[in-house]
Amino acid sequence: PRFIDGMISYLAQRATNALRKAGFLARAVGVRIRYADFKTVDARRRLPRPSDFDDEILALARQLWRERYDRRVQLRLVGVVLHDLVPVGDRQLELPFGATTISDAPPLPTPSDTYHGASLHREQLDAAVDRVRDRHGFGALVRGNAVQLFGRLERSTRGFRLHTPACSR
Repeated sequence: PRFIDGMISYLAQRATNALRKAGFLARAVGVRIRYADFKTVDARRRLPRPSDFDDEILALARQLWRERYDRRVQLRLVGVVLHDLVPVGDRQLELPFGATTISDAPPLPTPSDTYHGASLHREQLDAAVDRVRDRHGFGALVRGNAVQLFGRLERSTRGFRLHTPACSR
């Protein structure tokens, strides 16, 4: 399962990188699992708000994968797909719980506030990672659990070669 978790992480990073380059946000994330006996399982769930952040999309993809991987059969395919794409505009700030109108809401957050500050830092981190990958190739930087793929898959500056006879071996 660690290798599969690494594969989900890598696929989610590839998908969000392509999403940001195209100028879109995803409203939903899907995961597809195909077992060696060709039984295919799909799962899809909406995000709380449209996103192109690696960590938000990966967290949902991981949750879906763990909920749906329920057989002790080798896997032949694992995939991550982003659904319901919308063009990037200004990111909309949400009203806090309980606020029904803008006059009920507290003042707008500043960059030092927790949510907005965290969002700003995530956006900057994802942008910095994208710049490194644009300059040196997607495979130049591997984040998170995708390091589980080292030594198991061929790797070049373009990333990992994703052709394997069975993912769960």
